[in-house]
This record gives sequence, structure tokens and C-alpha cells, in this order.
Amino acid sequence: MRATYLTGDCIYLRGLVDTDKDHAMAWMPGQFLANAPKAEAYFKEKVKFGERNRYLVICRRETDEIVGGLSLWMDSRHGYVRFKVAPWCDDAGLIRADALRILVPWLRDEADLVNTNFDIAADDREAIAAAEELGLVLAVRLREWIARPGHRVDQLSYQAVNPRWVPVQMQGQTSTSEKQEASNA
Repeated sequence: MRATYLTGDCIYLRGLVDTDKDHAMAWMPGQFLANAPKAEAYFKEKVKFGERNRYLVICRRETDEIVGGLSLWMDSRHGYVRFKVAPWCDDAGLIRADALRILVPWLRDEADLVNTNFDIAADDREAIAAAEELGLVLAVRLREWIARPGHRVDQLSYQAVNPRWVPVQMQGQTSTSEKQEASNA
């Protein structure tokens, strides 16, 4: 059940189905282990058609194995994405990077959202490189927000700003930054 338009180099994204309850540890958000009954309760409470929150699973292209998930909150102009990759995946950074390469064009360019936020751990080199490659802007740094074994790391919030929604300077008017530059000269 592959959504061909949400396919990257090594993964694809698709909506949740009932049989995904058996793989809850891979996709279900949260810090604690999940099982099928907990996933079923989560389905009943959170996964509803027409809600602003959407949940997608991340699957490997070669094996169709569920290796993670993401929650996507959207209204008509803004989005917020949080990733969860299965704890047994050694290539978690590559998975998140590939997911970013799928999501940014889809949400910014096709869904025409004004702004989409992506939370990325400061030690996730692959996802940060993908975010910068895609032109995302670092907007917020929450110091020591994410717990790791024996230490903490910062959480970075990157924004995909849609260039079609950036205000265009009106003819004959100078922007605030141009006025500041002129006064400093």
C-alpha cells in the first residue's frame, strides 16, 4: 500500500491502517514502549478523519518494514511536523533526512503552506544537512531539550517558508532594513 507520490530514495510515507497496531513501537509517538492494545486506544482517541492532526508511517522501500512515523498538524496555511524513528534503526538520521526531502516539496510547494516547522535534534547531522540543503531556516533552539543516555542535546526548529507568501516590497517604498542601512551609512 505505497503512496507513490510520497516516495523518497530509501523510504515512503503512507497513512495509518489498522494492521499498523502490531508495529506500534516503530511509529507511535512518545518516549515509552508501545504495544498493540495501547496503539488501539491511540487509534480511537487520536486518529480521526478530518482532524488537523494527521499521522503517517515511514516504511522502507525495499522491505515495506515500518521504521517510524510522523505527526503532522496542519491548518490551511501552517504545518508542524514531529518525527519518530524506531529505536532499533541504525540509520535514523538518514530516514529523517529522506522524510524531509519528501515532506518539504509536498507541504511547501504542493499544499502551498505558508510555513512548516520541523523539530530536529541538534545531534542529527543527516537531517540538519537535508534541512539546510532544502533551504529551511533555523528559527528556534531549545537548549538541552532532548534527553539522550547520559546527556542532553538541543532541539532545533527549522522552518520551510514558502517564497510565494513572502511579502513583496511595493514599488517606490523602501524596506525597514534598507532604511536602517541608509541611516548607518
